[in-house]
This record gives sequence, structure tokens and C-alpha cells, in this order.
Amino acid sequence: MDLVALEYFYVVAQAGSVSRAASDLGIEQSTLTRHITRLEHSVGMRLFHRSGRGMILTEKGQAMFRAAEEVVGAVSRARRTAAELASSGPGKITIASQPTIANTTFGAIGHALKAEFPRSTIRFVEGLGSHIISMLQDGEVDVALLYQPTQSKLIDYEELLREDLYCICSSSMTSPRTKFSGAELLKLPMVLPSTAHGLKAWLEALAQDIGEPPNIAIECDGSTHLMRRLVQQNHGYTILPLAAVTAELAAGTLKAIRIDHPRATRTVALATPRGRAQVDSYWTVVQIIKQTVADLVRSGQWPNVQATPGSACQA
Repeated sequence: MDLVALEYFYVVAQAGSVSRAASDLGIEQSTLTRHITRLEHSVGMRLFHRSGRGMILTEKGQAMFRAAEEVVGAVSRARRTAAELASSGPGKITIASQPTIANTTFGAIGHALKAEFPRSTIRFVEGLGSHIISMLQDGEVDVALLYQPTQSKLIDYEELLREDLYCICSSSMTSPRTKFSGAELLKLPMVLPSTAHGLKAWLEALAQDIGEPPNIAIECDGSTHLMRRLVQQNHGYTILPLAAVTAELAAGTLKAIRIDHPRATRTVALATPRGRAQVDSYWTVVQIIKQTVADLVRSGQWPNVQATPGSACQA
């Protein structure tokens, strides 16, 4: 039985007139009449007496009306529930990022999402790129902001920004250098994560271009805060964007030296799982994240970045 026809039957029975019911429903009278006729054919009985006074239910039509009243009421309640659930947003939104990006964006993203979805639980995850990609693939994360994850074909990503990388050293270093070439950078003792992706992969790609091995002094798989502390304590140098060391540069505990090489940049991308159903209101969540990132760039709160051509962050 056609649910739409049953609902139309219910409205006509209440209105007592096809013209009045068509006006209430906002449809053509001919369309409404077709649905009623089709319903009568499907049940094999006449449901209305048609007269100049309007549409009057037959005895069997009255029985059908009582049944239709229950069905239409249930459908109406289900629609209201669905609308309420949709308006309240997803139960939980999980967003992941690498530490540098997380420190810059999570605060603003949290406020923006709470404004749109006040009943949703916002979960933030910070970690290394390889770990976050695994979480995306396993369905533990809905969306992530990452330095471009070119190693995985199991996720989709949209480029948003390009961010310059700098050689970071302790302020106690007395070298007057204002820049390092790629070859000079490879000779410096580095404090970097051991993961095969991210900053170490970037340095290894640079080493392959130049034909010289990198000098890894300490592998540090903790937060970037720990890497910065080790550099402050003269354990070596590291490579980070300016946004990661804003506070230390202002306090004078670290110095940032420009890397004079075309590779000294990374792409920030918005990554999503491929081939998996997303959370409710997923499209809205993604748009809010992209808009928040764009606002951070335009306001100068994410320094030393440029929007990639055609991205949502381009002015």
C-alpha cells in the first residue's frame, strides 16, 4: 500500500473535500484524485461517496480512516523525531590532528562546532600522522587535519594550506646565520620523530635529493613540546613551522632559521576516510572546519601559511 496515498486519503477524509484537501496539501486536485483512486483500486473497495456536498466516507472508508489515523500519527511522530535528531546534530564528532596543527586550530574549531551543535560531544585526538591515518581507516576518527598524507590510498584529502618549515635551535646558539641551505641542514644533529611519515620523511626526501644522509641525533616520539624542550636543552636542532614555536620565539628561548630550499614547505590537508559512512551532518562539520581554518589564516592567528590555489581558505 502506498503510504503517500494513505496520507492523502486521511487529509481528504478530514477536510471532506478534494479541493480543500488539495489546498491544504499544496498540490493539484487532479494529483490528489489520482492517488485516492489508486488507493481504492489497491484495496478493492470504494472509500468515499462522491457528491455535490463533498467527499463522505463509506462504511468501509470509516474503518480505513481509523487504521489510517494510527499509521499517519506514527509516521508524523517518526518525522518529528528525525527532525529533532537532525537539528541536534551528531552524538559525537571526533577530529584528529598532528600536534602543531592541533595547537593552532582545535580551540577555534571547538567553539565553532559547539555553536552549531550544542548537544554534540566534541572529541579531539592529537597524534602522529601515521597513527591518525590508521584511526581514520578504522573509523575511530571522522575527519583529520594533517600534513599531506601522500602515503595512504585509503583516505581522501583536500589541500588547504602550504606552510613553510624552519630550522629551530636553542637561543643559546650564537651563530649569526639567517638561513641554512639544504646541504647545511643535513649536517646538523636533528631531534625528530622516528615515524616513517612526517618530518623524518621530509628530511629523508631532502637527503635523497641532495645525496647526503641526514644526521639524526635523537628520535623523539613524544609531543612537539618535548622536541622543543630537547632543543632548548641543546640536544640538537629540529624542523617545525613558525606556528609551533610562536610562544618560544616571543619568549626568546628558541630561534627560527630559514631553510633555503624549495622543499622547505608542507601542505596542510583535510583528510577523511574513503568508502565509509560518515556521522550525521558530516558535510556541515567539514565546512565548519574549513571555514574556521580560513578565519585563522585571515586573522593572522595561523602565521606564515598560504592558502593553496582554489582551496576554501583562499581569500
